[in-house]
Amino acid sequence: MSSEALKEDIRKTAREKAEKVLTDAKTQAETILAEAETQAKKITDRRVQDSERLMAQIERSEAAKARMECAKSVLSAQSRYVEEAFRQAETRVNELPSSEPDLYRSVLTRFITEAIAQLGSTHLVAVVRYSDRGLVEDVLRKIKAERMGSALTLDCSISAESLNARGGILLHTDDMRAYYVNTFESRFLKARDELRGKVVDTMLGRG
Repeated sequence: MSSEALKEDIRKTAREKAEKVLTDAKTQAETILAEAETQAKKITDRRVQDSERLMAQIERSEAAKARMECAKSVLSAQSRYVEEAFRQAETRVNELPSSEPDLYRSVLTRFITEAIAQLGSTHLVAVVRYSDRGLVEDVLRKIKAERMGSALTLDCSISAESLNARGGILLHTDDMRAYYVNTFESRFLKARDELRGKVVDTMLGRG
């Protein structure tokens, strides 16, 4: 083989090797690029999912917070209405003995009858307001007269002590072992607690 032919053969072999190296490099670069793109997509997808989960958590938290704030507002409004209703009722009760004496007598009679029934004793002492003593004496006389001749005879005296209340009665046995408070204040307190309980139960979905 001549020197020129040998040189040409070397150049051809070199070109072929160079082309193969270049092809291999391109293939390797494409593989690396594809892997990088795949990894980038995985990372991006993961971050998108994390962001979506975070946004969902924030939305749930905000929704729960909004529901709680709404419930608090409604409960506050309900409480204000309840308190206003009781203020009006208490104002009317304060005026009842003078403004509506017949109604006050009826209410006081019911309070006394309930207290007697609760204690279930025939030897009782009533603590009432000084201004109600005459009215209570009259009510007790009528109850005694109604029970005359029965096994439920009533022996109830009125204490010299004055009841510190807007109206009603504190009744106790003569031995002081049992007592029953049936005043406007005690009734209002019980009614308030019951009504507040119903409002809270409604707000919590228990009622």
